[in-house]
Amino acid sequence: MPFDPAYAKQRLESLKQSLPQRCTWCKREKPLKKKSRLCDSCDSVRREIDKLQKQGASPLERELKIAEYMKELCIHWGERFEDTLDGVSDCSSLEHYFRDVAAKFAGDWHMHFKKEYMLEDLLTPEQVAVIEYLFWEPLSEDASRNRRRVATARFDKEHFTDSG
Repeated sequence: MPFDPAYAKQRLESLKQSLPQRCTWCKREKPLKKKSRLCDSCDSVRREIDKLQKQGASPLERELKIAEYMKELCIHWGERFEDTLDGVSDCSSLEHYFRDVAAKFAGDWHMHFKKEYMLEDLLTPEQVAVIEYLFWEPLSEDASRNRRRVATARFDKEHFTDSG
């Protein structure tokens, strides 16, 4: 049975309606903290930033900057989800998800390079959006688990690039 475009539209509407029950930052469907409306993962980043800002000591500047990068990463994944729902995405962004998966599992970022034209011939925009959501879900979860490592690497790269 082919992937029905009408089903894709219904699924996107259902996802749009679920936005108020999702984390304010990352948009993942996780239990939310009542006060912050964030999931546990994003709320722990928020609490870390608050704690570091209150301490205000300069040796903690590195940790504060890393925590701020972690917040940016949380929000980035939420924005990707909203772009998918808003129809901002297209086959080139779907290709990017395929490439993320290929890099993660096969170690080959170029495996799905320039496949967007093939996808455009096969899929409606709604179908593209639903498939992007199916990729977004596990990749955003993986990004959540690796957030500190990625933020630390970004800080170190910027710090060593700036000073050297």
